Amino acid sequence: MRSLKGALELGRHAVRFIAKNLNPKTFTARLRRRLQTIIKAKPSSAFDHAAWRRSARRPGDTARVLVLTPVKTASRYLPRYFELLSRLDYNPRLMSLGMLEGDSDDTSYDDIAARLPELRRHLRKVTLVKHDYGLRIDGVRWAASVQRARRETLARARNRLVSAALGDEDWVLWLDVDLIDYPPELLRRLMASGKDIVVPRCDLPNGCDYDLNAFRFDPAKGPAEDPSFLIDGIYQPERGQGRSYLSELPGDQPAQIHSVGGTALLIRADLHREGLIFPAYSHRGYIETEGLAMMAKDMGHDCWALPDLRIVHSPD
Repeated sequence: MRSLKGALELGRHAVRFIAKNLNPKTFTARLRRRLQTIIKAKPSSAFDHAAWRRSARRPGDTARVLVLTPVKTASRYLPRYFELLSRLDYNPRLMSLGMLEGDSDDTSYDDIAARLPELRRHLRKVTLVKHDYGLRIDGVRWAASVQRARRETLARARNRLVSAALGDEDWVLWLDVDLIDYPPELLRRLMASGKDIVVPRCDLPNGCDYDLNAFRFDPAKGPAEDPSFLIDGIYQPERGQGRSYLSELPGDQPAQIHSVGGTALLIRADLHREGLIFPAYSHRGYIETEGLAMMAKDMGHDCWALPDLRIVHSPD
C-alpha cells in the first residue's frame, strides 16, 4: 500500500513539474506532431473484426453482394465507413467491395490503398479504381447552377465503377462514403423486401430528410414536371414541389416510389448487366440516380423504399 501511495505522490510531483516548466502551447504542438507521425506510420484500424468473424459464421447466406462506393475528398469519413461496413450482418466471404476515387483534395486514395490487405483478408474481392474527372466546384455544391455538371460527373463515376468491379455478384449495394450510421441488418432487410430496386430512408442527424432524390410524385403538392423547373435540362423544383419524400410515406411496408437516391441503393445485379445505368445526360429531364429510376421504369422495373429502415448521413 505504501508503495502505491508513493507512486501516486511521485506522479503528482511529475505533473506539477511539467505544468511549471513546460509551455502549454509547446506541449500541444509536440503532442500534435507525435500523433501525426503515429497516424502516418500506421493507419488506425476501423474494422470491427469480431463482427466480421460473427457474420462469417452465420449460416444461410447464399447471394453474392457487391458494395460500390464512389469517393471524393473523403479521408475523414473513411474510418467510420469501414467500421460500418464491417458490422454489416452478412457473410463477408460473400461480399465484394469496389471503390472509385477521383478529384480528391486529400489523401483518400492512399488511405483506401493502405487498407486493401486487411480488406482482402475478410472480403471475397476488392477493387480500387482511380479516375479523375477534373471537376472543381467553387461555392455551395447544392447550388442549382452546378447540379448538371456535378451529377453528370457522379453518374460517369458510378458507371465506370460498376463496369470495373461487377463480376458474378447477384446484388449491387451502392453506399455513400459519408454515411455516419446505419443498422447492421441494412443489407439483409433490403434484400428481404423482395424488390429489384430498393432504398432505405436517409436522414440527417436531426431527423430531417437528407436524400431528396428519393421521392414519390404527389399531384396534391402541385405539378412536378413543369417546364419552368428545368435548369440546364434537368428538373430542379423547389423542395416538396409535386413530390413526397420518404419521411411522409407509410413506414411498415415497402412503398413504391418514382425516384431513388444513391446514399444506400440496392439493385439486382442483372439489371446493370441488362443496361440499367446512371444517365450522365438528361433522361426525360432526370440525371444520375433519378435518371436511373426513370430508365428502370422504361425497362419495366419499379423502384421501392423501406421508409421505416433509417440510415443517417453526415450533414456536411
